[in-house]
Amino acid sequence: MYRRAVLPLALFGALRSFKPSDPFLVRFLTTERGFSEDFVNNNLYAVWTYAYIVFLGVVGLCTDKVGYRNAILLEGLAQAASFFLLFFARALPLFYLSMVLEGLENGLSTAYYSYPYELVRDEGLQQKLGSYAYTAIMVGYFFGGVVGQFLLSETSVPVGSLFYFSIPSSILASVAAFFIPRERTVFFTVDGEVDTSPPVQEIIEQQASVFSFMFWKAEFSSVRGFFINSRALGWTLIYILSSTAIYNVETYCASVFFAIDNAQKHDFNGIVQSLASLVAALGSFLPSVSMAMIRKYSEVIAFVLSSICSLCILVMARWKVLIWSYFAYVIFEGSVYYLVAMSTARLVASIENRPGSEELMKKFALIMGFSGLVSTVIPTILQVSIQTVDPQMSIFGRFFCYAVMNTGLTVFTLGFALCSCTKPREASDISGHSKASRDDSPLLQASSNSNHLGSIDGDDFFSHSGSPSQLKKESIPSTPSA
Repeated sequence: MYRRAVLPLALFGALRSFKPSDPFLVRFLTTERGFSEDFVNNNLYAVWTYAYIVFLGVVGLCTDKVGYRNAILLEGLAQAASFFLLFFARALPLFYLSMVLEGLENGLSTAYYSYPYELVRDEGLQQKLGSYAYTAIMVGYFFGGVVGQFLLSETSVPVGSLFYFSIPSSILASVAAFFIPRERTVFFTVDGEVDTSPPVQEIIEQQASVFSFMFWKAEFSSVRGFFINSRALGWTLIYILSSTAIYNVETYCASVFFAIDNAQKHDFNGIVQSLASLVAALGSFLPSVSMAMIRKYSEVIAFVLSSICSLCILVMARWKVLIWSYFAYVIFEGSVYYLVAMSTARLVASIENRPGSEELMKKFALIMGFSGLVSTVIPTILQVSIQTVDPQMSIFGRFFCYAVMNTGLTVFTLGFALCSCTKPREASDISGHSKASRDDSPLLQASSNSNHLGSIDGDDFFSHSGSPSQLKKESIPSTPSA
């Protein structure tokens, strides 16, 4: 399954992110569609943000039922439709609809990033496949930026012509999604053998309950066992805050560049985006080849990287020099994507290989969806606050607020690192293989005495016994994304 998934998953990621039009989207909307920069930042992008929040919650809850591969396929189609509307639309409501579709595409990306951790259970293979997924995205951004910059600089074509590349690439990504192997379902085991339990009628009844209140209550109660793991919560918060930083910087960096050089005399956004994507790809890939170092010093690395990110955002906010803003953006991308990839891997390691972890891993997309939802709500609240306090705040003032917000991540990672130094590490954090048993962990002991921290059937997540292979046979995900 791992070998079959690598190529189509990476191909989908590269094609989906091959968007030559993206680095020049603000320029396209302001010069060719006649919108003001303030309208783009405060109206169009706001619709995208609100749609993103809504779809993140829905996708995180429904991915386990709809299927990861199906969600990934829908992601490609939503992006193609969004680009189609952006390029051909002339009425304002259609531009708003394109932003809604873009929010849907971003929400569905949870399935793409969660898929490697649902497909395989080996930590090493998970980290490799997850890193390949992140790296493929960055490779697509790199070539998209190169193509966009070359066409605008050397051929003087209109900015809108870049959509002739972005739209077909999104359609081809959807085609590649058809070749991504299906994850485990209630119909098939990992090896593809038919499983006759539970009965089909029971599955149909379960699917029909998706819109019921009890269904959603059961979904949330099924992951309550996750919240007793303080280490997992710590890495989740780091993932949320670093994802928030990505959202803030990547959404509005083009506006910073445009504000510094609004005469478009030195428009190198495409080549800078390419370089930033290349560095981000390297940052996403490095955790897969430095797992031994990460297991020992992950908290310290998180503190260093978050500090670098805060400094880069501050440079973009205060040093109104284009070359320094470009340089800070590139360094930020490499640092923050290493931090996201590492925090995802450590989050999985903190909950995996424990008794009953199979149940939690089946709901990993729900956990990631919830994290993505929070990481989008936070900057949205900030944007609303800025609009309320100072509607005329410049883009540089906004970035200063982002720098202050990211300082909170730096402070948290510092505290997280200090706490990790005072606590003995688990065997799984040192060797990569969990040796914890129920008697080894007070958290697990507390969990064994808490019947309400259970699955839908009322069984405690941490009350299973037996080998991981036995758990795989007993725990088959329910019917089927990020």
